[in-house]
Amino acid sequence: MSQYGAGVTSGLNFIDITPKTAATHTLIPALAGHRIRIISLFARSLSSTENNVYFKEEDGTANFLGTNSTDVEAFDSLSISGKSGWVVPPGAWKETVTAGKAVQVVLSGATAMSFVGSYVYFKD
Repeated sequence: MSQYGAGVTSGLNFIDITPKTAATHTLIPALAGHRIRIISLFARSLSSTENNVYFKEEDGTANFLGTNSTDVEAFDSLSISGKSGWVVPPGAWKETVTAGKAVQVVLSGATAMSFVGSYVYFKD
């Protein structure tokens, strides 16, 4: 068994994106037949303008990382309207439900957010 859990089929991969538009962005690309296990994830607002953010599986509305389209995380760099940053605690791995689906992040505003972290692909 890998240090990142059972069924791991990849090495450790890294997330480092800074989307700047109000849209759905791919955080982690899909791999056919594989699920995704997030090992670490940090989100940080780069703007003082509020941005409501949620995470989802590709083409789905599944609640992922405790967020969905009505249960968002509010971010702004000054922590006036929301958090300036957010982290998945180390060791609290999060996994996709469906194989072959990407992890996406949805931003409500055209303000920059930075996402960094790590993940592995695995099969059940």
